[in-house]
Amino acid sequence: MSGRPVDVTPEARFRAAVEAKVREMDRPRPFEIPRFQADPPEQDPTNLWMRWDGRLRGRYWNGASYTYVDYPMRSDITAPPAVPAAPAPPAPGTIPQTYETTWTATWSQTYQGNDTKRTDTAGETQLYFGQVDTTLGLQKSLVGFDGVSLVSTLTGSTIQKIELTMTLLGAYWSSVKTQFGLHNLSAEPVTFDGTTIDQRKVGKGTFSVSGNNTIALPLAFAQSMRAGTAKGLAIEAPSADREFYGFAAGVGSGYTPPKLTITYAK
Repeated sequence: MSGRPVDVTPEARFRAAVEAKVREMDRPRPFEIPRFQADPPEQDPTNLWMRWDGRLRGRYWNGASYTYVDYPMRSDITAPPAVPAAPAPPAPGTIPQTYETTWTATWSQTYQGNDTKRTDTAGETQLYFGQVDTTLGLQKSLVGFDGVSLVSTLTGSTIQKIELTMTLLGAYWSSVKTQFGLHNLSAEPVTFDGTTIDQRKVGKGTFSVSGNNTIALPLAFAQSMRAGTAKGLAIEAPSADREFYGFAAGVGSGYTPPKLTITYAK
C-alpha cells in the first residue's frame, strides 16, 4: 500500500506540540483557589485565597499599600440582599385628561353701520353682519358668553381646539363668509367700538343656510378666554360686498343661539 511519507521534521514536531497545548488550554477544567493557613507574603502575586476555616480572603494595591478584604462564608449569610422596591405608580389625577365643554351665548346684539345699536326685535335677537342696502349700512354683531365660567373651567388647562356653532337664518346667497374677533364685555354696549376688538377679523368661517354650522376658531381665542381677557365674539364682514351679508340666530330668537365648544387637557 502506498501513501505520503510522514512529516517528522523538527518544525512539524514543534507545530504539533503547540497545537496540543492549545487544545489542552481549551479543555474545560475547574478553577482552583489556593488554600493558605496564613496570608501569603506580599511578594507573592496571589491576590485571592481561601483560609483553612473556609473564609475567602483577598487583597489589592491601593497605591500605597495592600488593602485586605474578607469575604464571608455561606454560613455567615443570614439573609439575601434587599431588592429595591418598585417605584410607586403615579397618583390618580397626575396624568392630564381631555375634556370638552360647551358654552351657550348669554347675550347678543346687532349694530348698524354707524355703530349704534339696532333696537328692533330682529336686531336684538338676531346677529346681522354685512350690508344689503344703505339704510342700515355695514352691520356687525356682538355675542357674549359666561366669562366667569370660561376662566374657572379653563384655568390650568392646555387648549386643544375651539369651535363655534351658529345657526344661519339667511344670507344674500346660499352661503356667506364672515370674520370674527374678540371682545371683553360682560353685557351689550350702547355703541360698537372697533378699537376695543382684539384679534379683529382674525377668525374666519363660511356658513350655509341649512341649519347649524360649526367652524374652528384660532386657539388664541380660547387662550384669551382662559386668561380672562375675552368674554365673547365680534362678528364682522370683510367688506360691503353682498356675498358677506347674512344673519344668524341670537339669544331670544327662538332658534339655537351660538355655542362655543372648547376641547382641553387638564
